[in-house]
Amino acid sequence: MVALCTRGNTICTGGDDGWLRLIDRISHRVLKSVSLGNEISCVAMAPKLPLVVAGIGVRKNPTPGGKEGVFYVVSTKDMSCKALGRDSMGCIRAVKFTPRGGQFVLASQDGCIYVYYLEYRKRHRDYKVWLRGKVDFGLGPVENLDFSADGHYLQCEVRNSDELSAAGNLRYVDFLQQDLGKHGEENAEWDRHVDMQTKWATWTCKCGWAVNTVGPRYTELTAVARTSGGEILASTDQFGRLTLVRAPSLTERPTRVVCYMHGSRATNVATSDDGRHLFTIGGNDRCLVQWRMEYDPLDADMVSAVQRTKELKLEIQKQKQRLRTVRAALKTSLKPLIEERQFVQAKVNSWRQRVKKTMIPLEKYVHVIVFVPTCIWCLFLCSWCTFPH
Repeated sequence: MVALCTRGNTICTGGDDGWLRLIDRISHRVLKSVSLGNEISCVAMAPKLPLVVAGIGVRKNPTPGGKEGVFYVVSTKDMSCKALGRDSMGCIRAVKFTPRGGQFVLASQDGCIYVYYLEYRKRHRDYKVWLRGKVDFGLGPVENLDFSADGHYLQCEVRNSDELSAAGNLRYVDFLQQDLGKHGEENAEWDRHVDMQTKWATWTCKCGWAVNTVGPRYTELTAVARTSGGEILASTDQFGRLTLVRAPSLTERPTRVVCYMHGSRATNVATSDDGRHLFTIGGNDRCLVQWRMEYDPLDADMVSAVQRTKELKLEIQKQKQRLRTVRAALKTSLKPLIEERQFVQAKVNSWRQRVKKTMIPLEKYVHVIVFVPTCIWCLFLCSWCTFPH
């Protein structure tokens, strides 16, 4: 078995026997299984839909005429195939859903990534999958994929050649841009900016500044996973060891916790959604091992503080959203009153204008108002003086 992913209490596995299995994390029983008839190289469970995407391929010495590059979209309810496609002729090495779940990305051995839309059609009661775009890096195979927390950027681990010992580097894709193909060329300045300013939802790439000193010396990392809270990095190697370090691992000699279970090479590692369980798969022993992480009091306080900080951030976001809702409702309820006030104000202004137009301007008749009383008074005095008393 080489493929592994988790979602809630369900574990999804796949391997070279072609069987896709759903295992309950609590009871450790196989819930459902289906045979795809081909070697499964990677699996991923959709975050919001009851679907599993399984990639097909053999990483070493593929059979001529095989189904390299085929992917299946399988329902977790009845394990029926909802869709399948093939745009790559190489082995599918990794598959990853966007944080919102509307798209998924395939990493192929031909050095390209393929982005697909996934939509549920209520009218037809089925799922529609179509290709959004393709990015060709022009190097070796693409090993792993990681999305940023907001789904803006995609991090890809690209090998320099097809050799297993080839060095890898990270390449970044702006996932919100309509044209994805322009990111095939390397841009060191832009990559450095994205690398240092982005918070990643997951970390499965085996290279990069955060995992430079994860594994012990003289070991070949086979898989890397980070807990959901971002505190612990787990890695497996060719000796079957599980190594735990603080995330990110920046010092040359970090404090490691090394666990032994598999007799030989461990092929994959995954973490649970709550960050308290780890799952590893052995390449030769075909064992799925579940690990439980227990923190000491200091670590428990740190984890609880981190968890409390996350809860407070979520509460603040909820309160802000509630305030926006209240403002919108208040604005909607006051809209008739505001419109009535504006109507009354307009009426008052129009009446004022009419009164101004109808009133007699006193400035034009000031001389009349002053001259007439004066003349009357003079006539009265003249008549009084003329007539005898």
